[in-house]
Amino acid sequence: MSSFLKICFAFLSSGIVSDVTQYGKRRANPHACPTNNLKLDDTCECGQDAPCKDTATGAAAAGRTLVSVVFDGETYNTSTPVYGLDGQKILVKAVGPIPVEDTDAIDAWLGDIFALKEVNVYCESVWAADVLTINHTGAAALTAVTLENDDTLTITRCCDTGPVYSYILSVEGNVADLGWGGNTEELDNNPYDFTGDPVTDAATAAQLQTDVAAAMGAGNLDVPLISGPTVTVNDVNGVYDIKWDTASDEAVTSGALTATVCATRKDFIC
Repeated sequence: MSSFLKICFAFLSSGIVSDVTQYGKRRANPHACPTNNLKLDDTCECGQDAPCKDTATGAAAAGRTLVSVVFDGETYNTSTPVYGLDGQKILVKAVGPIPVEDTDAIDAWLGDIFALKEVNVYCESVWAADVLTINHTGAAALTAVTLENDDTLTITRCCDTGPVYSYILSVEGNVADLGWGGNTEELDNNPYDFTGDPVTDAATAAQLQTDVAAAMGAGNLDVPLISGPTVTVNDVNGVYDIKWDTASDEAVTSGALTATVCATRKDFIC
């Protein structure tokens, strides 16, 4: 990264910015001298679009390469440097085709491209199971991602935002039916005893996570999950902590227990 104001985070829930619309605001001085590290956002937001979330995804086997993107209506090629207005100062270096599995290199190059137009840059690339996914949040739109042989990723743009609630529910032993939306759902493998043995408790946590996901999922409670549920072993209290993120402010219950909101943030909901 060429500027200390540029941010490429892996997760929006890092806690540093709790309002995703603070990412990717348009630069007020996009034509400033490249050596000027003071990159200001357009604080008056005069006519600019609000930041949105772009998600590009598609099949990309190991050995495939990223060659270009279209960002804010302009095409940028990994093999072509980006020059300043003087036509001499290089703003973004040519790096050549980037292997899809090298997500650090993809994020670094995209971060430099996005920073030409935006401040507080957010980009995250994930490659898994021969699928490449690129996430970008900002006012300027990422409208095309091209691999070699002119293969392109599918891109969606989400602009709807709302509150997202992070819940935690701690349980152990015989766990009562989960309740939400006026309905209840039984967990399949009671009891979920805490033993203090790391191997046994890890296996129990994994089973509980599977069972809670099924209970909360489609066709059962239908909790509008954004992420999770995940289950971790809480050795201090001898319980299992169930955590999930949702756009719903209604807490899941388990008998007399009610899930607690441990954090709230503004996020994209589409």
